Amino acid sequence: MRQDAGIALKSGNFSVPRNFTPELIVDLGIRTLYSTLEYVSQFPEAKILSFQTYHPNFLLDENRLAYHDNITFRSFSITEDLDYLIYTEIPFDRQIDFIKVDLDGLEKNILKSGGRWAQNTRFIKARLTNYDYKEAKSDLHRLGFYSAAMYDGHSFYVIGERID
Repeated sequence: MRQDAGIALKSGNFSVPRNFTPELIVDLGIRTLYSTLEYVSQFPEAKILSFQTYHPNFLLDENRLAYHDNITFRSFSITEDLDYLIYTEIPFDRQIDFIKVDLDGLEKNILKSGGRWAQNTRFIKARLTNYDYKEAKSDLHRLGFYSAAMYDGHSFYVIGERID
């Protein structure tokens, strides 16, 4: 993994690769409000697709993000196809610069199944819950990423960079 992608810029609990200016970020998680707001503050020119599993505060979060023109905020069910969710919002061949996955245990399903999203993604970060980091790294490699594991004191993550 290249040095600039392997080192993560810490910002609260949400990290992004250093030294790049993303045009498209996908924030996929159990509660994406705070990470999405962090990404829009760090990368005000980027388009952000924020997909959040249903929770009681969804409408409140949607209202808090509504004034940002570059954020698309949607709810989703883990049974929905991730490619369908993403590619109803963007062209099918558009590159995803960064995707963050934080699904409280369901990230294994996403990384095991892969899809067009994986082929079009430059960088990925996934928080691991009940998913061995060695298995997650192996799954990322199978999807075409160099990967590394990291621990922030609370959770394990895998980060990956697309193999060129």
